[in-house]
Amino acid sequence: MDLSLMLLLGAIIFILVMVLFRATQIADKSVPKEGAKVDDKISSRAAESLSAMIKYPTLSEDAKVPDDSQLNRSDSFERMISYIRSRYPKIFRILTVEDIEGNLLLHWSGSDYNKDPMLFCANMDVVSSEGNWEHPPYSGVIAENKVWGRGAIEAKGVLCALLEATELLLREGFRPKRDIYVAIVRDAESKNNGARILSEALNRRTNRFAAVFGRGSCISRDLLPLDRAQAIIGVAEKGTMKMKLSAKERGGSISSPPRYSAIGRLSEAICRLEFRPQSIRKSEVMRKMIEAFSPYMPFRLRVYAANLWLFEGKLLKALQNYEGFSSMLRTTFAVTQTHSGGKEKLMPSTAEATVYARLISGDSCSDIFSFLEDLLGPTGVSIDVELAEEASAISNYSGEEYRRLKDTLQEVFGGIIIAPGILSEDTSLSPFKHNADAVYRITPFVLTEAEKATIRSVNERLDVETLGRGVYFYKQLISSM
Repeated sequence: MDLSLMLLLGAIIFILVMVLFRATQIADKSVPKEGAKVDDKISSRAAESLSAMIKYPTLSEDAKVPDDSQLNRSDSFERMISYIRSRYPKIFRILTVEDIEGNLLLHWSGSDYNKDPMLFCANMDVVSSEGNWEHPPYSGVIAENKVWGRGAIEAKGVLCALLEATELLLREGFRPKRDIYVAIVRDAESKNNGARILSEALNRRTNRFAAVFGRGSCISRDLLPLDRAQAIIGVAEKGTMKMKLSAKERGGSISSPPRYSAIGRLSEAICRLEFRPQSIRKSEVMRKMIEAFSPYMPFRLRVYAANLWLFEGKLLKALQNYEGFSSMLRTTFAVTQTHSGGKEKLMPSTAEATVYARLISGDSCSDIFSFLEDLLGPTGVSIDVELAEEASAISNYSGEEYRRLKDTLQEVFGGIIIAPGILSEDTSLSPFKHNADAVYRITPFVLTEAEKATIRSVNERLDVETLGRGVYFYKQLISSM
């Protein structure tokens, strides 16, 4: 055999061996630790509290009210706040509580005034509840060891867990070393003015927060095909653009239709938008996330992850098959509303669609607008930007507060995989980013992707034990901070 061919073959075999060796070396062989034991009494009491909260239909301003409903939004919020005051007497006796235009700001005074304070965020409002539910969406039924109803997970589940943990610590006589604030907003699902109002109020009384904690992604059992649950701490969240696409054409009778219709032009624009997804935006956060997941991946994916210098493209292509994860890696577009025509036999002269873009860090609003102009220009559709918010800054994921958050997650939930990430969800925390050195977003409930899909959909429910573990998480996090 020719020497050069032998050398080439030897080099190929060497590379192949090294590639496989690296994949076996990074494999995690440890036995998953079990999470902390949670007292059943904590879970039972929290379930009763959450059930009661769900019974107050605190719908957001833009949520659809059922036609047969006599719902008074304002009254629902007032009654829920009244319930919270009675359910958590120590919070409202020991903490300083302010009602600022229907939003609650709680202040828990610490013993060391030299330490920067912490801020925990939650909200009271929920989205609409259309569809056929197994149990009425505002009944708060506890069945099959689950609490059913709109807001069971988001956001009343989070609010309930946070308040239960705070009340429990107060009953135990705990006092934090640093000041702790709790912001409870009433319109996070719509205008989010409450967050801005509370943010301005906080600016007048404290310089900076060491960290802000709020809802984010739930801990997933099956976001990726790994053998452990996966917790992604949102160290940043995507930006948001709301755009109106408009097409105009000659309307008129169906007997003499124009060559192009307004509906046709708009349809082509939407198809172009969906056919041309944005490229994955590579970043240090993305690589840290993959690094955390790689020891637990199936062997083929682990080979890719252990040898990114050779297989990064293949790995990213494979990860795109997992919808929930893929959306964290790129800017996405979603068409949420269309409007055109009002009569069956009359062609409309206009057609409109509402499009939301969620921008990954690294993509600017101007970049995306330019992309859409080039992509949709040939269709003759106009683009009007109604909202443009850039992606948030990336919080430090190597500092003390992040480490304490990570340690608490490990303690409470056992052998889960924890990684920093850029969240696709709108967590409504953007008004508070100016108050803090770091903003961390996570919802402390372990759910399957199917269970997560009930958020903002039908049959939202939360397991009682899962809720109790969320209470214990906040209790331990506040204690550790």
